[in-house]
Amino acid sequence: MRAIARFTGANIIGINNNSYQIQRAIKQTAEANLSKQCSFIEADFMELPFANDSIDCAYAIEATCHAPDKVACYREILRVLKPGAVFVGCEWVMTAKYDPSNAHHRKVKKALEEGDSLPDIPSISEVLKALRDAGFEVEEHEDMGTVTPRDNVTWYATLDHRGVSLKNFRQSKLGTTLTKQIVRVLEFMRLAPRGSTRAHDLLLSAVYGLVNGGRLGVRILNPVFAFQHLSTGLFAHALFQSPEALSCSQEQLNVTLK
Repeated sequence: MRAIARFTGANIIGINNNSYQIQRAIKQTAEANLSKQCSFIEADFMELPFANDSIDCAYAIEATCHAPDKVACYREILRVLKPGAVFVGCEWVMTAKYDPSNAHHRKVKKALEEGDSLPDIPSISEVLKALRDAGFEVEEHEDMGTVTPRDNVTWYATLDHRGVSLKNFRQSKLGTTLTKQIVRVLEFMRLAPRGSTRAHDLLLSAVYGLVNGGRLGVRILNPVFAFQHLSTGLFAHALFQSPEALSCSQEQLNVTLK
């Protein structure tokens, strides 16, 4: 969010239903001297606190994947967008190679859903259908999870724990085991909140799903499926779309630009 604000000069309103994350975002935004451009509202993205046709454009990065009803969520975003405005997003999807009859595929999918608190992860075609059913015109969509000849780096490379080095020690089997034991001791001593060990296990479940989904030659999982679409058939461009923006996803903010 802050990267987009710096790049575009736009005023951005972040929507989040978690008070802690809102306060954390406000603090970090103030430290970045971007409080005049970036503000935050605690609200549900299924019921946006904006008038009809009042938002210039919108984006969501790994946020609407948590929506209980994608069509309803997209329709609500469409409601607040001005005619011809752009909505750009990055969704978690299962690729066409996912086989629901394959036990390993199902295990990987379930691990990710549990680890990242996701509802049933849809296919690419289901996401596109939901967008169209909500009333959007899909301008373009792209599978950004492929390995490119330019860098030959997979999207899950930083989570892959094969081998041990200083660079990937935290993601290695030894590193995650050591971290878990430290968290367990801290929780026992009441220096860490109750449930910290369980939270650590859930995060490891997500890592298992991500890495194994990526390693499979059939590439059943893609967490970086990007789309761009318009609220009407009018032509428009997205304000910003770059790898730097993807770093904002850790705040899990559903962001509208105004």
